[in-house]
Amino acid sequence: FQPSGDFHAWIEVADSGEAAVPEPTTLALLGLGLAGFGFRARKKKLN
Repeated sequence: FQPSGDFHAWIEVADSGEAAVPEPTTLALLGLGLAGFGFRARKKKLN
């Protein structure tokens, strides 16, 4: 916002042409989380 009350947005998009690949740690944390949900559901089902 400008002091006069106007709003000016500056957006710059850079296209590298390559798809972003998640890091292995991110995928490992996602896998552990999904496994935890699966074990919790299995434990509830058995009880």
